[in-house]
Amino acid sequence: MITPKFKQPSYKSRQILVRSDSLEDKQYLAFPISLRISNYEILISFKRGYKHARDKESDWQVIRFNPITTEVSPPVTITERRGVIHENGEWVEYDDATIDLFIDVQTPGTSQREGLISYRSSDHGHSWQPRGKLGLIDGVEYGYCFQGLVDGPKILLLVMTFEYLAGGKREVHVVGSDDGGKSFNFVRNLSTEFGDIPINETNMIRRGDGYLVVTRGYDDMGRIHEVDSNLKLIREKNLTETYDFMKKYISRPRIFEG
Repeated sequence: MITPKFKQPSYKSRQILVRSDSLEDKQYLAFPISLRISNYEILISFKRGYKHARDKESDWQVIRFNPITTEVSPPVTITERRGVIHENGEWVEYDDATIDLFIDVQTPGTSQREGLISYRSSDHGHSWQPRGKLGLIDGVEYGYCFQGLVDGPKILLLVMTFEYLAGGKREVHVVGSDDGGKSFNFVRNLSTEFGDIPINETNMIRRGDGYLVVTRGYDDMGRIHEVDSNLKLIREKNLTETYDFMKKYISRPRIFEG
């Protein structure tokens, strides 16, 4: 007798959360980021403007999504300043459920950064309070936050400075906080640590006693770097040179652990 084998069905669904063609103006939506705050609620925020780069103005908006009921709240604009570009947001959720949202602010019609700002929520994203600029950290001002990583009592931010901001160089740094994001200090210059390679967008995860860091290079190379708990380089691999399918770099790379 042959016992029939049954395959477990798989399901796939798709839902449009915000339709750009239903908006009266600022119909260019970009750079969405999500943060799950419970089993039934996900915060999603995004840029709302006119075009990808060198925009004339853009806001930063937040919606709430219930993955169980599929309900979506109306978009809420959290940025209050007009006439600038709000772009490239990144969440950080602390152990006490406080959420910081770091946003890259750019001068209209250009891609020149004005300095990283943040908004804070203490009620699971229902309201947001402007905190202003992150400000100088050991004499350096940062314009772009790639990632916020909470690692036990430590909070790490992957950030980038630019040659026209205080600090005078285009580099990727890690800054850290031991007081719940109230203040930050310089931790490591990854551009220098990785051999003065010209890197931009960067992401990392905790791995063993250290971290794995993936970088996008201005030299059209994608790399992965293993570092110790102090973010000192152990070894690295050039992914573009190693794998044929990597024709170039990965833009805005993300690294995940399954």
